[in-house]
Amino acid sequence: MTTKTNFLVEQQPEKDSALFEATSNALAGAAGGIIAMTIVFPLDIIRTQLQANATRTDSIEQEEMKEESSDHPPVPIQPKSLSIAGVVGNIYRKGGIHGFYQALSSQLVCIFVSDMAYFYVVTLVKQLMFGQREVDAMSNLKASTIAGIVNVLLTSPFWAAQTQLMLQSKRRKSICNGGGQTESDDVMMNGLCDAWRKIRAKDGWSGLYRGLAPSLWLVSNPIIQFVCYEEFVNALKRWRNRPQLSALTYFVCGALAKAVATFATYPLQVMQTQLRKKDSEFQNMRDCMARWAIPKLVKGDFAPLFTGLTAKLYQTVSNSAIKFMIYEKMLVFMKIFLRWVNRTLIAFVFMVFVTRTNTVSTAKANV
Repeated sequence: MTTKTNFLVEQQPEKDSALFEATSNALAGAAGGIIAMTIVFPLDIIRTQLQANATRTDSIEQEEMKEESSDHPPVPIQPKSLSIAGVVGNIYRKGGIHGFYQALSSQLVCIFVSDMAYFYVVTLVKQLMFGQREVDAMSNLKASTIAGIVNVLLTSPFWAAQTQLMLQSKRRKSICNGGGQTESDDVMMNGLCDAWRKIRAKDGWSGLYRGLAPSLWLVSNPIIQFVCYEEFVNALKRWRNRPQLSALTYFVCGALAKAVATFATYPLQVMQTQLRKKDSEFQNMRDCMARWAIPKLVKGDFAPLFTGLTAKLYQTVSNSAIKFMIYEKMLVFMKIFLRWVNRTLIAFVFMVFVTRTNTVSTAKANV
């Protein structure tokens, strides 16, 4: 009778270095993230504007009416909850189809840097500490925590600028049609570098790390997501006794893991967006919680803390599902490609060395 051994150990014909594993995983993860974000980016625009409007008591349509009738006395407006349809209509009226893809290029840069950093660090930590990708839940938790903290510290300036780039579309109409001199604070930002320059000019270097505290709290989001994903995938691999799963299975595992993480951490994401707004009324995370989140909880008004959750679930769940599906399939290709590049470079270096050696030998013989 054949003894069933752990297939995770059996299916390793060769042991790659920790740096090789980290690089291949980072490239595969970044590729998956970029492709997925390109597909679902309009939902991210909608979600960001819904979160940014969570502290407002009037709807987008009512705001436009107040802007157009600014010469008349203000009229009290009853609070009206924001809807996805209202935000979609507002974006389309102001920017057309292009409005749903504003700041896409800078978003892709942020995704590339973020996913590269996270997948590289989490894989490197696993390889150095445990020697393999497939580890238990506690080991996954340790590696994901380290990777999440490093990722936040490296990418916080990217996301701070990106949030303002995505929110500035609401000010475009007033700046273009306002007439006269516009204030320097309201000058439109053109790309990440321009956003960094203007944020630093206004708030100093600390402005690039505004919202860092909630971002560190939100390390819990990718931790929950990646730990759940790895546990789902490893359990299915053991159950099916296969080293690889189908693309659909990876898709479902990625979607379920992100849904769990999003439900658990969404109020923190709303507060993070509030802090990163250009005209934010809050100084820091504690101020945001004390003046906004806690009063809402005391009153039993939970809706603002989950503003945009539906759009967020549509965007992040689909994004995560697509990303992990592409990541798993791209990882196989990346390893093959990097091994080919490695062999090619070794052959090239060897050929150059032999050529130079022969040249020197010939020169000496002629002398």
